[in-house]
Amino acid sequence: MVSYKKIEIINILRKERLPLVSINLLRDLTGLTNKQSLASLVSSLIKIGILEPAERGKYLVKDNLGNDFLIANLCYKPSYVSLETALNLCGILPQFPMEISSITTRRKRTKKIGGKLYVYYHINKKFFWGFEKKEDALIALPEKALLDSLYFKSKGIKGIELEDLDLATINRNIFKEFSHKFPPTKLFSKLVKKVLSENRLI
Repeated sequence: MVSYKKIEIINILRKERLPLVSINLLRDLTGLTNKQSLASLVSSLIKIGILEPAERGKYLVKDNLGNDFLIANLCYKPSYVSLETALNLCGILPQFPMEISSITTRRKRTKKIGGKLYVYYHINKKFFWGFEKKEDALIALPEKALLDSLYFKSKGIKGIELEDLDLATINRNIFKEFSHKFPPTKLFSKLVKKVLSENRLI
Protein backbone atom coordinates (compact mmCIF):
# COMPACT_ATOMS: atom_id res chain seq x y z
CA MET A 1 0.00 0.00 0.00
CA VAL A 2 1.27 3.48 -0.89
CA SER A 3 1.86 5.66 2.16
CA TYR A 4 0.38 9.17 2.50
CA LYS A 5 3.83 10.73 2.15
CA LYS A 6 4.45 8.82 -1.06
CA ILE A 7 1.06 9.86 -2.44
CA GLU A 8 1.98 13.50 -1.77
CA ILE A 9 5.26 13.05 -3.62
CA ILE A 10 3.57 11.26 -6.53
CA ASN A 11 1.09 14.14 -6.81
CA ILE A 12 3.97 16.63 -6.82
CA LEU A 13 5.68 14.75 -9.66
CA ARG A 14 2.45 14.63 -11.66
CA LYS A 15 1.73 18.30 -11.03
CA GLU A 16 5.22 19.37 -12.14
CA ARG A 17 4.81 17.25 -15.31
CA LEU A 18 8.53 16.50 -15.38
CA PRO A 19 9.41 13.54 -17.63
CA LEU A 20 12.84 13.11 -16.03
CA VAL A 21 14.03 13.80 -12.48
CA SER A 22 17.42 13.63 -10.83
CA ILE A 23 18.25 12.68 -7.25
CA ASN A 24 18.97 16.34 -6.50
CA LEU A 25 15.63 17.46 -7.91
CA LEU A 26 13.81 14.77 -5.93
CA ARG A 27 15.56 16.00 -2.81
CA ASP A 28 14.41 19.56 -3.52
CA LEU A 29 10.83 18.49 -4.31
CA THR A 30 10.44 16.23 -1.29
CA GLY A 31 12.55 18.07 1.27
CA LEU A 32 14.35 14.82 2.14
CA THR A 33 17.99 15.55 2.94
CA ASN A 34 18.96 12.14 4.34
CA LYS A 35 20.58 10.10 1.53
CA GLN A 36 19.30 6.79 2.90
CA SER A 37 15.72 8.08 3.16
CA LEU A 38 15.91 9.47 -0.36
CA ALA A 39 17.30 6.20 -1.71
CA SER A 40 14.53 4.28 0.06
CA LEU A 41 11.91 6.58 -1.47
CA VAL A 42 13.35 6.16 -4.97
CA SER A 43 13.42 2.39 -4.52
CA SER A 44 9.77 2.40 -3.43
CA LEU A 45 8.69 4.61 -6.35
CA ILE A 46 10.45 2.28 -8.77
CA LYS A 47 8.77 -0.74 -7.17
CA ILE A 48 5.26 0.71 -7.54
CA GLY A 49 5.93 1.81 -11.14
CA ILE A 50 6.15 5.57 -10.74
CA LEU A 51 9.84 5.90 -11.60
CA GLU A 52 12.08 3.96 -13.94
CA PRO A 53 15.90 4.24 -13.96
CA ALA A 54 17.28 6.15 -16.94
CA GLU A 55 20.86 7.33 -16.56
CA ARG A 56 22.85 7.17 -13.36
CA GLY A 57 21.10 9.31 -10.75
CA LYS A 58 18.23 10.12 -13.13
CA TYR A 59 14.77 8.59 -13.35
CA LEU A 60 11.88 8.67 -15.80
CA VAL A 61 8.54 9.72 -14.34
CA LYS A 62 6.40 7.19 -16.20
CA ASP A 63 3.11 9.09 -15.85
CA ASN A 64 4.63 12.17 -17.51
CA LEU A 65 6.15 10.54 -20.59
CA GLY A 66 4.80 11.55 -23.96
CA ASN A 67 6.11 8.86 -26.32
CA ASP A 68 8.86 6.34 -26.98
CA PHE A 69 10.94 8.91 -28.86
CA LEU A 70 10.96 11.35 -25.95
CA ILE A 71 12.00 8.48 -23.68
CA ALA A 72 14.83 7.70 -26.11
CA ASN A 73 16.03 11.32 -25.97
CA LEU A 74 15.86 11.54 -22.20
CA CYS A 75 17.50 8.23 -21.36
CA TYR A 76 20.82 9.00 -23.00
CA LYS A 77 21.89 12.54 -23.81
CA PRO A 78 22.80 13.95 -26.22
CA SER A 79 20.90 11.83 -28.71
CA TYR A 80 18.32 12.00 -31.48
CA VAL A 81 16.12 9.29 -32.96
CA SER A 82 17.35 8.13 -36.37
CA LEU A 83 18.12 5.09 -38.57
CA GLU A 84 15.27 2.56 -39.06
CA THR A 85 13.12 4.17 -36.39
CA ALA A 86 13.07 7.59 -38.05
CA LEU A 87 12.78 6.02 -41.52
CA ASN A 88 9.73 4.06 -40.39
CA LEU A 89 8.22 7.14 -38.76
CA CYS A 90 8.33 9.12 -42.01
CA GLY A 91 7.07 6.20 -44.12
CA ILE A 92 10.33 5.35 -45.89
CA LEU A 93 10.75 1.97 -44.21
CA PRO A 94 7.46 0.00 -44.18
CA GLN A 95 8.61 -2.62 -41.67
CA PHE A 96 8.31 -1.64 -38.02
CA PRO A 97 11.79 -1.99 -36.44
CA MET A 98 12.32 -4.17 -33.38
CA GLU A 99 14.37 -1.52 -31.59
CA ILE A 100 14.17 2.25 -31.14
CA SER A 101 17.41 3.47 -32.69
CA SER A 102 19.14 6.71 -31.81
CA ILE A 103 22.39 8.49 -32.62
CA THR A 104 24.65 9.78 -29.86
CA THR A 105 28.10 11.33 -29.53
CA ARG A 106 28.70 9.11 -26.49
CA ARG A 107 29.58 5.43 -26.38
CA LYS A 108 27.19 2.87 -27.87
CA ARG A 109 24.57 1.90 -25.32
CA THR A 110 21.59 -0.44 -25.10
CA LYS A 111 18.74 0.05 -22.65
CA LYS A 112 15.55 -1.89 -22.00
CA ILE A 113 12.72 0.25 -20.67
CA GLY A 114 9.11 -0.79 -20.32
CA GLY A 115 9.78 -3.95 -22.33
CA LYS A 116 11.16 -1.97 -25.29
CA LEU A 117 14.72 -1.96 -26.58
CA TYR A 118 16.49 1.38 -26.98
CA VAL A 119 19.83 1.31 -28.84
CA TYR A 120 22.18 4.27 -29.13
CA TYR A 121 24.83 4.25 -31.89
CA HIS A 122 27.95 6.38 -31.58
CA ILE A 123 28.77 8.99 -34.18
CA ASN A 124 31.43 11.69 -34.38
CA LYS A 125 30.34 15.12 -33.11
CA LYS A 126 30.76 16.63 -36.58
CA PHE A 127 27.93 14.40 -37.85
CA PHE A 128 25.59 15.20 -34.96
CA TRP A 129 23.10 17.41 -36.83
CA GLY A 130 20.15 17.11 -39.20
CA PHE A 131 17.34 16.60 -36.70
CA GLU A 132 14.24 18.54 -35.64
CA LYS A 133 11.89 18.59 -32.69
CA LYS A 134 8.60 16.72 -33.13
CA GLU A 135 6.25 16.56 -30.16
CA ASP A 136 9.15 17.42 -27.82
CA ALA A 137 11.42 14.67 -29.22
CA LEU A 138 14.51 15.17 -31.39
CA ILE A 139 14.10 13.12 -34.58
CA ALA A 140 16.29 13.01 -37.69
CA LEU A 141 15.09 14.60 -40.89
CA PRO A 142 14.27 11.90 -43.48
CA GLU A 143 17.37 12.68 -45.56
CA LYS A 144 19.65 12.61 -42.51
CA ALA A 145 18.12 9.37 -41.20
CA LEU A 146 18.83 7.78 -44.58
CA LEU A 147 22.39 9.10 -44.67
CA ASP A 148 23.00 7.96 -41.09
CA SER A 149 21.85 4.50 -42.19
CA LEU A 150 24.11 4.50 -45.26
CA TYR A 151 27.04 5.73 -43.18
CA PHE A 152 26.69 2.89 -40.66
CA LYS A 153 26.16 0.40 -43.49
CA SER A 154 29.38 1.59 -45.16
CA LYS A 155 31.25 1.04 -41.90
CA GLY A 156 29.77 -2.45 -41.44
CA ILE A 157 28.04 -1.44 -38.19
CA LYS A 158 24.41 -1.72 -39.20
CA GLY A 159 22.79 -3.02 -42.36
CA ILE A 160 19.97 -1.58 -44.44
CA GLU A 161 18.64 -2.68 -47.83
CA LEU A 162 17.80 0.13 -50.25
CA GLU A 163 15.36 -2.18 -52.03
CA ASP A 164 13.20 -2.20 -48.89
CA LEU A 165 12.83 1.58 -48.82
CA ASP A 166 10.17 3.86 -50.32
CA LEU A 167 12.26 6.88 -51.32
CA ALA A 168 9.37 8.94 -52.73
CA THR A 169 9.54 11.46 -49.87
CA ILE A 170 13.32 11.96 -49.98
CA ASN A 171 14.27 15.39 -51.27
CA ARG A 172 17.08 14.93 -53.80
CA ASN A 173 18.67 18.34 -53.24
CA ILE A 174 18.64 18.09 -49.45
CA PHE A 175 19.97 14.53 -49.56
CA LYS A 176 22.78 15.56 -51.92
CA GLU A 177 23.67 18.63 -49.84
CA PHE A 178 23.72 16.61 -46.60
CA SER A 179 25.78 13.81 -48.19
CA HIS A 180 28.67 16.22 -48.86
CA LYS A 181 29.08 16.64 -45.09
CA PHE A 182 30.01 12.97 -44.67
CA PRO A 183 33.46 11.52 -45.47
CA PRO A 184 33.48 10.40 -49.14
CA THR A 185 34.65 6.84 -48.59
CA LYS A 186 34.34 4.49 -51.55
CA LEU A 187 31.44 2.43 -50.23
CA PHE A 188 29.53 5.38 -48.77
CA SER A 189 29.86 7.33 -52.05
CA LYS A 190 28.64 4.27 -53.96
CA LEU A 191 25.56 3.99 -51.74
CA VAL A 192 24.82 7.71 -52.09
CA LYS A 193 25.08 7.49 -55.88
CA LYS A 194 22.72 4.52 -55.86
CA VAL A 195 20.12 6.55 -53.98
CA LEU A 196 20.57 9.57 -56.27
CA SER A 197 20.06 7.33 -59.32
CA GLU A 198 16.56 6.52 -58.11
CA ASN A 199 13.77 8.17 -60.11
CA ARG A 200 11.49 8.09 -57.07
CA LEU A 201 13.21 10.98 -55.28
CA ILE A 202 11.48 14.36 -55.29
